[in-house]
This record gives sequence, C-alpha cells and structure tokens, in this order.
Amino acid sequence: MTGLVDLHTHVLPGLDDGSRSLDMSREMVRQFVADGVDTVVATPHVLHPRFIVEPDSVRDSLRALRTHLLREGVSDFEIVYGAEVRFRSDLGEKPEELPDLTIGGQGKYLLLELPFEYAPPDLFDVVHRLRCRGVTPILAHAERHADLQDDPGLVAEAVRLGSLVQITALSVTGHLGKRERKLARWLMKRGLAHVLASDAHDPVRRPPGLAEALAVARRLLGDERAGALARENPRRIVTGEVVPTAG
Repeated sequence: MTGLVDLHTHVLPGLDDGSRSLDMSREMVRQFVADGVDTVVATPHVLHPRFIVEPDSVRDSLRALRTHLLREGVSDFEIVYGAEVRFRSDLGEKPEELPDLTIGGQGKYLLLELPFEYAPPDLFDVVHRLRCRGVTPILAHAERHADLQDDPGLVAEAVRLGSLVQITALSVTGHLGKRERKLARWLMKRGLAHVLASDAHDPVRRPPGLAEALAVARRLLGDERAGALARENPRRIVTGEVVPTAG
C-alpha cells in the first residue's frame, strides 16, 4: 500500500463520541478512500473520564467493522488497532499495561491526549517515563490546547524530550479556529509537527478531510516534507519503525 495513512480516527462504531453505527463507519471509510487514504488507525478514547473503553472491546469492534467492510466489497483498506490515551500522571508506571495502549499493540508508539483545560505540570515527567519504557508518545492535536497555543515552547520541549506531535487536518485548513490554524502551521514550518491526521469522528461534523489539509501543507512545506506528515511518518509508526525528528 502506498496511499496516505490516517493515524488518528474515531471510525469504530459505538465506543466513544465517534461513529455511531457500522453504516456511519462505512461512509467514513468511503471518504477516507476518496482522500487517497489506504490505512487508518482506529484510536477510540481510552482512560477518558467520559468513556469506558477496554482493549477487548476495541478489538471486537475492529473485527466487526472489518467483516462489515468485506461484505460491502471493501478489501484494499487497512484498519489498525490503536487508542487515544488520556493523560494520567501514573501512565507508564505499569509497563505491562502499555502494549494495549499503543498503536498496533506493539508497545512502541502511544497517541497521548492532554486535557483541553490545561497542560499537566508533570507532562515532561510522563514523557520521560514513557521513553524509558521504550514508548514514544505522540501528542494528539497539540495545536488545539489553549496552554500550548499560549506557550508553543511547551511543545518544543516535549519534542526535545522525545515526543512526536500530531496536528489535525481541520486545524490546518482553518475549520477549527484561527488560533488552531496559526499554531498548526507554526509547528509545521518549524519541524515540530510529525504527523498530519484527521481525528475524524463522523462523515459530516468532523469528517476526514486529509487531502485538503495535505494540499495546504504542500504549499507551505513542499511535496517531500508534506508527504512525510501524512504518508511516510505515520506508516513508520504503524510498522514500528523510527520516525525522523530533525527539521
């Protein structure tokens, strides 16, 4: 497969605030394919105060969606196990729990969601702990957090300590707000964004839209750097390879 890879999606039905049905998930997949995406990582909210989502329920939902897609004639499309893990101060203290929280269950990359209300004061401690466990955190939709908008240096420090950064397609295109657009593009231009993903929740209100954002990224960064954000880097993450962080 050589298409785009969407590393952050809520395509699994009935688990969180994403897709509500198999038919809705099927429509999202149709939109992914139209955008040139051939691989998505299913990342339902985990350890979130609003949702009770266990690894087994993610795997069950993933199997059901794969079966549904095959029955609908969709075969050349890959959905990978994952999670959007809510920040906790004790994250990583029990290494045996980490594989189920990581992309592909490989124990290598973890999509980390910070509370929108604030940047945790022990963020860097948790980043350090995860890195010591061999896990690379990926800050989910970093451009959408008010504290990070006020002080982008926090993102730069997290990257220095070994984090990667994911930015959201709708932020890049300006659909989520001016501050989000400004920080997303600032991070891209300074090499502090490593993954461009949709964070798609449904076909209408929060659709995929990765192709439109990639077109913006190409204008800002050129084809090679933009392609790394939506193709090479996320594919390396899915396969457990090292992602370059320079520039």
